Amino acid sequence: MRNMHNNLWGQGTGRMPEEDIIQAGKDDLKALSITLGKQEYLLGTKSPTSIDCDTYATLAFFFGHPFFAKMPWVAECRKEYPNLELFFERMKNQLYPELKNKAA
Repeated sequence: MRNMHNNLWGQGTGRMPEEDIIQAGKDDLKALSITLGKQEYLLGTKSPTSIDCDTYATLAFFFGHPFFAKMPWVAECRKEYPNLELFFERMKNQLYPELKNKAA
């Protein structure tokens, strides 16, 4: 934990007020939602690209990690941006079929 705290402090996030960090997370998820729109994949392709895989990893951090998934602002974003929820589930099922139908 101490290393993580030092790393966050060093790159700047650790010095920001919690409200600002949460707002930045909300803004990032909103930008992803807008970029994805109604497409299945971020670049509008028929199959996922490395960008989709990177985005899945980011969403897995928020939507799939038990600690973050329970945060009220994350739950709010999941409801507000259903396209991200669908994208997350689609990518999870495609990349990890053994996890299909398991809770995030």
